[in-house]
Amino acid sequence: MVTRLENLGFVTRHREPDERRSDVLSLTAQGKTLIQGIRKTWRQTDARIVKAIGAEKAQILGELTAELTFALGGHIPGAPMAPEEHRSSAASKRNRP
Repeated sequence: MVTRLENLGFVTRHREPDERRSDVLSLTAQGKTLIQGIRKTWRQTDARIVKAIGAEKAQILGELTAELTFALGGHIPGAPMAPEEHRSSAASKRNRP
């Protein structure tokens, strides 16, 4: 995935000088523009949901969606993962057919 993002011009990759097994990823200007567009789209989507069902129901919808996401083994993009989630996520990727 990183190679694909790099090839699309969204990130650059540099070797970590103190840890040769690690790379440092940085967003390019194009990547930052993409992120800004995604955030704008999410804000617009949130506003449409609030307009359609009201703020209270939108809050409940968000909470239920997050609960279902975690119950199904996922995590919210951009949200920090707990250490045990990192371990279980890595293990599930290794066990895929």
